[in-house]
Amino acid sequence: MNTSNLPFEISINVNELLSLSSRLKERERELQEVQKGFDHSYYKASSHYPNIEQLDISYHAASIKLQMERLIETMAKLAEITQLTPAQLNNADQHSAEQISQI
Repeated sequence: MNTSNLPFEISINVNELLSLSSRLKERERELQEVQKGFDHSYYKASSHYPNIEQLDISYHAASIKLQMERLIETMAKLAEITQLTPAQLNNADQHSAEQISQI
């Protein structure tokens, strides 16, 4: 491994992580807006169709909502990870390596 290129590579990775963090936050906001719209539409539909809770669409709507919540949570965690400093990333990598070696 050529160590003379290492600081440059870290700089590129940090910049890429910052860019990724920004994109993840934007996607998270967009997904939250979609979720709000979905909730509003479902509420509006339920006022026109009082028995909607007994239809299959209600089950699918609940599943979609749960998956959206999980995706938003995952994206938020990814955004947190991408904001770690190089030293924190290195420590996290070392910790992961130690855990793997214990298996």
